[in-house]
Amino acid sequence: MGTIIKATGICTDKTVTSSNKNAIAAGHQCIEKAGINVNDIDLLINVGIYRDENMLEPAMAAFAQKGLGIKPDYVKSQPFNAAFSLDMMNSACGIINAIQTADALFKSRQIKYALIVSGDAHPSNKDLESFPYATVGAAMLLEYTEDQKGFQNFNFKHSATTEHSVRGYLDFNNLAEPAKERLTVDMPTQYKEKLLEFASESAEEYLTANNLDRQTVKLVTPQAEEGFGRKLAKTVNIKDDTVMDLYKEYGDAHSSALTMAYHLGAENGFYSNNDNLLFIAAGAGLTSACVSYTV
Repeated sequence: MGTIIKATGICTDKTVTSSNKNAIAAGHQCIEKAGINVNDIDLLINVGIYRDENMLEPAMAAFAQKGLGIKPDYVKSQPFNAAFSLDMMNSACGIINAIQTADALFKSRQIKYALIVSGDAHPSNKDLESFPYATVGAAMLLEYTEDQKGFQNFNFKHSATTEHSVRGYLDFNNLAEPAKERLTVDMPTQYKEKLLEFASESAEEYLTANNLDRQTVKLVTPQAEEGFGRKLAKTVNIKDDTVMDLYKEYGDAHSSALTMAYHLGAENGFYSNNDNLLFIAAGAGLTSACVSYTV
């Protein structure tokens, strides 16, 4: 018994420059691919980090819920209970936090489907070199099965120091642009190197603790730089030809990285029935998250 991926969707359209619109476009593709009724989605979680126009309220999940037509609570005459929507922001690890949350609700028999969406773009909706992440969107639809498949054994790890953490903030000392169009992202010089070290350490600990077969397990990883996933695979003695490398074509997909990697891997026939996958995310903090998945 476990939580499984029913469908995924992505948005890589360069004309879509909004976090919300990327998440919504990916959500539409995912729902259409799954062939389900949106009224059967009881949980929507947004794991994207950056907000259009630096908007503080409401939650970005509320915009996605409206854009996708998923059971809003403000329609009084609807013949169904409203879906629960929320933001869960934890850099590249947010997707695994969201899957764990959905898994708990599935096990308590409170939901039928859960949709996790993400999208990151500069708040100005402009393509700026100073913004280090790809302007893309992703969506993952989850359901529960009685079969011995799905996600198992969630694990999270946090660095003892924030020395190598990425910081995104509004610089109020720079008033040359409107606040809704400003964003400063400080990435330490050794961030990507330290991120790889931390992710490798976390993966090694997880593989050992859960006795996963390194000859057959396949990695689904973040893409902080070109070759990041392959370097990670080699470090923990896993075949690097099983890693879907997104960076060369899309850049650092950040909060959408794991969903995109799985989506493109599935589309390209990387995964077969009963394959064992290791989803590992690592991001600002430094923070890592690992979970195994049986296809």
